[in-house]
Amino acid sequence: MNVSPIDVRKQSESLQFFTILNAMLAYMPVLEEEKDLRSRFAEIGIIPGAPFEPADEQTRMPLSPACARDWAQCMPAPRPSAARLRSLAALSSSRTIMSAAP
Repeated sequence: MNVSPIDVRKQSESLQFFTILNAMLAYMPVLEEEKDLRSRFAEIGIIPGAPFEPADEQTRMPLSPACARDWAQCMPAPRPSAARLRSLAALSSSRTIMSAAP
């Protein structure tokens, strides 16, 4: 199966994530405690080694906004440039203090 990577920062609603998940699951054994989860995955089209093809629009429709919401929660908020510069200045001054210590 040919799987292309995605940049979730730019393609947060892409369902390609699930095709990537399917490809990865093909190499992972099903643990006893995962059997129920894997069967629920299969109900929405998450099948190891297969392209992601939800059975119907009712299954597909809620996934895109859910992906975007969940990726947004995983990504750190961008810091303003001034905050980054203050952090670099603080790091630089602490290194100077540490290197000057006897």
